[in-house]
Amino acid sequence: MAAALLDNRNPLLFRLRDNGVKQMTSTKIKEIVPDGVIVEGPEGECKLEADTVIAAFGMKPNGGLVEDICRKYPPTAVVGDCTKVAQVGEAVRGGFFAAWSIH
Repeated sequence: MAAALLDNRNPLLFRLRDNGVKQMTSTKIKEIVPDGVIVEGPEGECKLEADTVIAAFGMKPNGGLVEDICRKYPPTAVVGDCTKVAQVGEAVRGGFFAAWSIH
């Protein structure tokens, strides 16, 4: 959350606070079960009851496919999460400059 744009970060943090959302840092998901999630954190293991679980985990770029495409179809502009996982603004900016470079 620290890398989020302030225009997005601050309103989100206020809404989370206003709705009583507990942030659990240094906590690892051990298992998703039918009625919640088993987590392990600084205080040990516990179960968080939930009827819905939304998975929004970090990502890693997978460059294998993009390298194959670049070799087969040069020149190819690589933008967005194909190069590194980042904010949407960086992907849009990369796409803009890739389009700008077309002659």
